[in-house]
Amino acid sequence: MMARAKPDKRKRSAEAIRPPLLEAVKPANGFERWVPLVVVLLLGVVVYISILDNELVSWDDDIYLYDNPQLTHPKGFQDIWTNYKKTRYEAEGQQDTPHQFYPLTLTIIYLEHHVFHWLNDELLFTLSGDLRDQLDRPKVTEALRQEFAAHDISVPKTARIFPQKAGRRWVIADAHKLRKAKEGYGVRLESGKLNVYSSDPAVFDHKMEAPYFHAVSIIWNGVNAMLMILLLRRLGMGIWTSWVVAALFVVNPMNAATVAWGAEQKNIFALFFYMLAFMCYLRHRRRGGWLSYVGVLLLFQCAMWSKTVAVTFPLVCFLTDRLLERSWGLTSLARSALRVAPMLLMALGAALLTVYTEDRARDVPLTDFQRPFVAAASIWFCAIKLLVPIKQLPIYQHWNPDPNNYAAWHPAAHLAWWLPIMGLAVVGWVLFHWRKKIPPHFFWGLGFYLVTQLPMMGWKNINFFQFAFVSDHYVYHGCAGVFVMIAVGLDVLRRKISNRIAGTPLVTALVCVALAAYGVKTSIYANVWQTADTFWNTILAGNPGCWAGWYNLGNRCKRDAAAYRLRGDKAKAEECIEEAIGRYQGAIRAKPNLVHAYQQLLPLLISKKRYDELEEYCSRVETHKPFLAHYFRGRRHDREKQWEKAAKSYQQALRCPSSKTERAEAAVAAGDCTLRLRRWKEAISLYEHVLKLDCGKNERYRAHMGLGGAYLELGEPDQAEAHLVKALELRPGDPRAKVRLKRLRAQKQ
Repeated sequence: MMARAKPDKRKRSAEAIRPPLLEAVKPANGFERWVPLVVVLLLGVVVYISILDNELVSWDDDIYLYDNPQLTHPKGFQDIWTNYKKTRYEAEGQQDTPHQFYPLTLTIIYLEHHVFHWLNDELLFTLSGDLRDQLDRPKVTEALRQEFAAHDISVPKTARIFPQKAGRRWVIADAHKLRKAKEGYGVRLESGKLNVYSSDPAVFDHKMEAPYFHAVSIIWNGVNAMLMILLLRRLGMGIWTSWVVAALFVVNPMNAATVAWGAEQKNIFALFFYMLAFMCYLRHRRRGGWLSYVGVLLLFQCAMWSKTVAVTFPLVCFLTDRLLERSWGLTSLARSALRVAPMLLMALGAALLTVYTEDRARDVPLTDFQRPFVAAASIWFCAIKLLVPIKQLPIYQHWNPDPNNYAAWHPAAHLAWWLPIMGLAVVGWVLFHWRKKIPPHFFWGLGFYLVTQLPMMGWKNINFFQFAFVSDHYVYHGCAGVFVMIAVGLDVLRRKISNRIAGTPLVTALVCVALAAYGVKTSIYANVWQTADTFWNTILAGNPGCWAGWYNLGNRCKRDAAAYRLRGDKAKAEECIEEAIGRYQGAIRAKPNLVHAYQQLLPLLISKKRYDELEEYCSRVETHKPFLAHYFRGRRHDREKQWEKAAKSYQQALRCPSSKTERAEAAVAAGDCTLRLRRWKEAISLYEHVLKLDCGKNERYRAHMGLGGAYLELGEPDQAEAHLVKALELRPGDPRAKVRLKRLRAQKQ
């Protein structure tokens, strides 16, 4: 007989000392297993179904979704993973790329972009004129065929033409069948009767593809709610409480800022991989094995590649170990620290990479002394908003009482700033005093909320802090902790009253009423993201001091003015310019040092010949960026043909600190003025300075043209010809360069 192996006494003693982990809750039947999952998914679809009619707002949606050159460039997919600083696109003059390094998020968006183009073979147009309110499809179809024929576009009889939005927007399906003579397919067509937007793969029409992006957000958000139920069950929470947490998560109005905002898909993706990593970690803790631990690390990295907010995962794992082991002993703490150490190193690397890729100038009004006060206030603000979501805004008012002097804001001088800190101290003492009577999952929920919110509490400056210190989309991850506390409290209540009355049906009914109220509020609030106008106007209605709202609406008015000019409607274009001026002035009132607003406003004032206002705003901007004041004074004198004054102003601008592009613009303008003043050598030195700056094509073209003229006047035709040839290389077929070169060569012969 074989000798029986003796059990390892050390292993047996360790198992006796180490208590078993908190067990997961397993559904008793198929109803408990599947019905809660299906319910939360359907809740998410019902609550957010209205956003399928929303467009993509012009705030980060452009640089992520529809104007991101990484999605269309031949090397775009490669650059998503390797080109951290987006240097390729800056060199090509395309700077609208995401500043963050979120390669997995951008990979998913890249796939969405190409799949949606494949699905969306349609051509959108809006009716105007006599056809604007026409709903008779045969009449509209015939009128459109005639209109297309007038522009040499043939519409085959098999093409389907049907209305959208009560007839004012129409769609031609099978748009690939359309053919346009001469220019080829993919040209934007505008006429008196219709405006057509091409669906060619080279043109990314976000108005047509927005529903697809929103559909992905809705479904993925519902999947996150389903994963939340599965995760909480594995953490030992009951079937009822885990469902309540996920249901509150999926319908709470605070999360509309993530689901309805296209650019915040990164938030949804990050939470998805975060929870998968969490579930893998729980599997590793209960079953052990290196394979599951490697899965944790891979999924955690995927979460950070989606959005760096996931860096708190190691701390949450450490906190979860305390829940599972029910121990704070030194040995247990040491094991947990060793277990999460590799994750902490990964989180540190991701944080440093994020700082590196997002290294840009920010005007963030925070000093080190102010940070604890902001952190405490943000904890209370987000928790209260989750419970009572009233007066919500995509951008809340800044908590800084003096936007012109950030350093003067001293919380010690304002008693109200001490209240959040004192409130946290009181709550902490109460919880510690009653800790033995409070369920452990309540403390886990509290810890999860606080830990997950750490990156957004003001300890590190982030770009959004220049607008506000808090935002709804900050709590998409951490809100689950608040809902866990609520669900645990409701669970205690229903168990206590179950001895007297039917506690579970009563409390469940109350929860359903709250879910219905939250759902209605969420469905209404999600319409804020319907268009860029509704988005920014809603913000300004509740937060008139939001400079970003004024500035972006000003940009929209400028774009509208350009579109009206193309259509020949000068009166409408002038109205839009006046409106844009008012919007930019509002931005400057909200933030007097907003240089970008001055850059947009000053040329509009020059075009309208409002020179008194121009001088006023030049005087204002001179304290923030003197280059702009001198440059636009030069532009004014240039317009008035006062070349001497203009040249002097431009040269004053050149002596001020400025970017390479700005210096090139000022030098070219100064060269043009001195050329008109017949100071040939001075003009040559200015143009050559432009070429040394290695600036954009437009400035180099103007410099070569100016040098060609100056050298011709100095009697050096060979030099003049060389520069005109280079100008023609920069703009092939340019009539001015061709005419000058032709005359020069004729004179030489």
